[in-house]
This record gives sequence, C-alpha cells and structure tokens, in this order.
Amino acid sequence: MDEHTYTVITFSPVQDFIVKSRKLRDLYGSSYILSLLSWVICQAAKKQNIWVVSPALINLTQGMPNQIILKGKISEDEHEIEEIESSFHQVWNILTNTCREWIEKNLNQWQYTWERDWNLWSNHAWEFFAASGKPGNNISGAREKINQVKHKRDWTGINWQGESSTLSGADAIAYPGLGRIADPRKYNYQQEQQDITKFYQELSFKLGEALIQENLQLLIDNLELEELEKLEEVEELEELEELEVENISKLSEQEKLELVEKGIYDFKYYWYLLSITKLLSDKYLRLLSFYFHTLIQQRLESIKKYGYSFINPREQLSIPELIKRLITHSIIIDKFAEQFKKSKICQGDWQINKIVRDLKLRTFRDLNRHKDDKEEKKYWTGWFQGDGDGAGKYFKSLPRKDEETGTTKFSQEMRDWGKKLMEQQRTKLGGRGRMIYAGGDDFLGVLYEENKQIQPLECLQWFYTFKSSIWHWPEEKKITPSVGFVWAGSQVPQRDVLQHCHEAEQSAKKKGRDRIAFRILFNSGNYLEWVCPWWVLDMEDLGKVSHNFPHIKVPIEQKKEVANNLIESYQDRENGNNWTHFYRDVALLESRHAFDGERTIVDEKPVNNPQIDIALRLIEIYLGEEWYNIIANPQNWFNRYNEKEIQIFTGIFGDPKSFDQSYNDNLLNKLIVSGNSLQVVVDFTIFLLIILIQSKSYKFASLHLQNYLKCFICHYKVRETFNNWVINLTKVVFHLMQDKK
Repeated sequence: MDEHTYTVITFSPVQDFIVKSRKLRDLYGSSYILSLLSWVICQAAKKQNIWVVSPALINLTQGMPNQIILKGKISEDEHEIEEIESSFHQVWNILTNTCREWIEKNLNQWQYTWERDWNLWSNHAWEFFAASGKPGNNISGAREKINQVKHKRDWTGINWQGESSTLSGADAIAYPGLGRIADPRKYNYQQEQQDITKFYQELSFKLGEALIQENLQLLIDNLELEELEKLEEVEELEELEELEVENISKLSEQEKLELVEKGIYDFKYYWYLLSITKLLSDKYLRLLSFYFHTLIQQRLESIKKYGYSFINPREQLSIPELIKRLITHSIIIDKFAEQFKKSKICQGDWQINKIVRDLKLRTFRDLNRHKDDKEEKKYWTGWFQGDGDGAGKYFKSLPRKDEETGTTKFSQEMRDWGKKLMEQQRTKLGGRGRMIYAGGDDFLGVLYEENKQIQPLECLQWFYTFKSSIWHWPEEKKITPSVGFVWAGSQVPQRDVLQHCHEAEQSAKKKGRDRIAFRILFNSGNYLEWVCPWWVLDMEDLGKVSHNFPHIKVPIEQKKEVANNLIESYQDRENGNNWTHFYRDVALLESRHAFDGERTIVDEKPVNNPQIDIALRLIEIYLGEEWYNIIANPQNWFNRYNEKEIQIFTGIFGDPKSFDQSYNDNLLNKLIVSGNSLQVVVDFTIFLLIILIQSKSYKFASLHLQNYLKCFICHYKVRETFNNWVINLTKVVFHLMQDKK
C-alpha cells in the first residue's frame, strides 16, 4: 500500500468495562487498563516504524483514548496489524495471569478448577478492530470504514454454571470452584455460598496483610538517617530473624525482654515473639502474653481494615471485576511489571516504571475510604464527571488538507490539558479536592475538605468559572464540555455516587451538551436535578455568547458595576440572599398544582397544558429584570447549529428536536436569530415558495410560517420543560446554599 495510507484501530467494550465499577479503585483501575491497552497499540506501531497520528504524547499512558489513527505502509497480508493485535492481547494475558497466579500462590490451601475460565477471559475479553483506508484517502475514509467493521461483530460469550457477580450480574463469580464439573442434581447452593464467602474473606485478609507489610517497609525507608541510627531497627530485626529458638534459652531475661521490644515493629515476627514468651520466667509470662495478644489483635484489625479497602468479603466479583480491583494493589503491580519487562513490548524500563507509579495509589486517600469504620466521621462530598462534546463533528469539519495536522493538534491539546490538570490540580481545585483522572477530554474529580465538611456553596461557586478557567485553560479548546456534578449524602454507597455521576453527565449531554447537570443525591437514594448551559453561570462565557448573539445582554449590577450570573443575581423580598423565600413560594405553588395548567387532549392522550406566566413572574421577582429578559426570550431556549451541524449556540432547553422531531432546524435556527444575511433571505424565500406552491396563496404561506413558529414555542412539552426548569433551579440551588455541619 501507499505510504499515505491511514489505518484506524480500536477495541471494545469500553463503556461497559468502565461502568461496572463499585469503588473508585475499580473506576481508576478500569480506565487505566483501557489507557494501557491503547498505549501498547501505539508502542507496537512505533516499533514497526508506523507513524501515530492520534493520540499525541504516546509516551504518556494515562488518559490514552481507545481510537488510534496510524499513517504508514501496511503490507497486503497486513502482518503489521497482526503484530499490533498480538501485542495488545499479550499484555492483557500478562495482566490476567499475574492476578490469577498471585491468588493461587498466596491462597494455596484451595483446590482451583477455574483456570479454563481465566483463559477464556484472557482470550475473549476484547474485540479488536482495524481498518485501513484506500491509498491516498483521508482520515475520514478510514474512520467510516472502521465504523463498518465494528458492525461485523464476532463476539464470544463465556458461559458458566453457578451464581453471577453481585456487581454486574452478567458474569460468573470468581472463586476456586468456578469451572468445576459436577452433577447439577447434586448442586448445593448453600455450600457454594459458604465457600465463596470464605474465599473472599481470605483474599481480603491476604491483600490487607500485604499492604500493611508494604506500608511498614515504606515507613522504614522514609525514616531519617539519624532515626535509623538511633533505633537500629533494620539490623536488629535481621538479627532476630536469624536467631534460632534453642539459642534464646541461653540469653538472660533482660536480653530476652530487649529482643521482645525490638521485634514488635513487624507482624511476621509476632510468632517468634510468642515463642519467646514461652521461654521467659513465669514472672513475665502472663503480662507479656496479654501484651502480645493485644498487639496481634490490633494488627489483625488493621489488616482487616486495609483488606476491606480492596475487597469486602461480602462482595462476589467476576474475573474482569477482580482484575480491575487487583491491578491497583502494589504487590500485583510489581509482579505485573516484572512480567511486562520480559515481554519486550516497549523499549526502556522507564516507561514501565512510570506505569507502576501511576497505578500505585499510596497518597490517594479517596480510594481508601473505609465505610465499615463506625468511628470514622462521614461528610457530604461533591463529585463531578465530564466529557468533551462533538469531537467527531469537529473532525468532519476539518478541510482535507488540514485533517491530519488538525487531528494531531487536537489530540495533543486535549492530552496536554489532562496532564497539566492532574499536575496542577491543587491550584486549579483551590486545595479543596482531588482529580481522580483527567485524560483526553474525559475527567473525574471529587471536591472535599480533609477532616471537615466542605460547604456546597463552595462547590457551586467553583463551577462559576469552570468552563473559562479550567476547560479553556491554558488555551481555548475546539469543543465544549458537558459535566455532571453530584452533591452526595454522607451515607450514600460509593458505587451509587459513581453511577449518579455517570447519569448526571449523560443528562447534560442528552439535554443539549455544553452544559452542567447539578444533582443532589440524598442518603435515601432520592435526588433532585437541574441542568443549565454554562453561560448562565460563567460570566466570561456569557460575554462571548453576547458578542456572537447581541440580543443577549450581560446583566450588570448598577451599584457595583459587575456582571452577576443567574444565581448571584438573586434577591429575596427583603433584598437579601435567602433562597428559602423562593423555595417556599415554589413549593406552595407546586402543592396547589399552579404550574400544571388545564388538561387537554394531544394525539388522543390526555396531557397537562401548562402556562409559564407564573414561572416568568417568579424569575422577574427573584432574579431581576435583566435575567428575566434573557430567560423569557424564546430565541434563547434552543440550540442552534451551523451548516456542518456543529453547535454554535447552547439554548437553555437544548436540542429542539427533543420536543418535536419535525422541527426544521436548517431553516428555523436561522429565522429565529432574525439575521439579515443574504443566505437567510434566500432560505426564507425558498421556504415561502414551497408553501406558496402548495397553498397557491402568499398570505396563507406567511400565516402558515408564523403559526408554525408560534405553535412550536407554545408546544405543551416546551412549556412544561420551562416550568420544570424553574422549579428544579429553585430546589437544587436551595440545597446548595445550605450550611452543612
């Protein structure tokens, strides 16, 4: 093939692999595995002298997207693609085998029959897709071809006998008896459940014990030199380990006690110390036995606590879920790195060492929240998850001659943003939170105060400048962000918080993109949600919108001569900032069904036909005349798109087609602007001519157009959405304004 042949490679599943996450540890592990697999594809292509167009920064593993665009000579038999695919599967096999072998070695009291199932997951967990365009074709041609290839699925389902995972419910529970051939008539459900529970208890304990040992070693390694000299701990422990029990009897009682004191720093020496107590005189025996049993009990509790941070014995995970959990454990990571280096997939151990550092989350306290600790004080926290909008449409809009450089530049811009955000997260989050990951155009973070309650208003105010100072930093991006923010109750399980984060982000996208969805998640599981475009919060973004669409005037507070966003413009009836007034008014009106309107028949179905007069008056009273003029103007209600279908204006209620599929966005998006360009006049004339030909009456045609616009704006779904938007605004902001103790 020609040197200028483009090849697109991707794999699946991606979203399903990430979404089945119960803990932050799962989420981080799954996203990093996906990045690692993409990184391996890039490294394998690089070894064959194939140029990686996208993603950029291929030496940075974290945040690597799962679609890779290559440029280079591909032979007729495509052995280069086969080599890349072989490396892809090889790394996944190393990962699965490392997890399985560690479990079998450290829990060797079990009889394992699960190897066949692990092999099935090693060989059939992923679908690998590759498609090359024709020589001389552009990247879009290769992208279209990969979409066709992905439709030709060749998925292999993995069957099993027994119960399914408590997390996904779709795959078998990973335990030693998985795959055992048995007579179904003799199946003992109770015994199987007991075996599964016992296995996960032992696995949790072993993981906690390994973590305790590593933390101890880190503590020793980080001691100052003078402390090492003072304690002489390392040398004394080594002497104790080499000491034989028969030689202990030759020591004096004082020497024995000194050995006892020196040996308490490491759990593996407790059993030596218990043996020593048996050789001591009766004078100290009872006291020392109590002392050591207390120490052992404390260490067992620590092991249990840290083990629970990885696996709760009540959990019943599938093989892929178990892999996602284990890959963030330092012992597993070290074993994986050891095997990875032997594979020679990448050149230079420094790259693998960087992967190890990324996966070892010692300082990531958010990943080690111990929910079973009753003494641990729990707080409300803010979680946000986001993603870029319309990257595919942006790529399609690039001129053919600029497609390659534009794609590479876009990838570099987004990956560099994620890298810098992770590095400077303390500054960008104001010291109140942590980024879990930020790679490419997707990100996840948590807002909290260490050992105290963060106030919801602080979280809300941080989003006032998110788009202008976080997303468009250090330079303006080609696409817009959609974010879901969840203010979560202290008793909400972490897996539910993560699920609501995902749902809130999807809500922001479904309701028009380039916006944020605020969700209040109560301990009961109930929630409130309000979705708004960024420009009602971010005044810098509103300034850009006002420049492009002059009919939107930036609200200015006359006394202070500053621009106030929608929420900052609020004033209660006493000219204060108490949202209780607004909240009570809305609650009272809602209880009396004041927003519902009269019942009517639409498409042979009874529906409410609401009016928006009350909602409009509430906005005018509490949010001021300037914001009333903005929100009441139908020109600001719906998204607008250019001829390349790229969103150029973010309406309050999103895509108009979500209300009426027959909405003519090609024409009405232009007409509603009331522009004077020649193109608008031509489009308007053509539209009238079509109606004129059909109706044979210009007067009827004009009336038809006016009625169409009026009917759409007055559509009962639009008015219902308007009322709900105001109601939810009141409820959500009211809760975000409350002080949390």
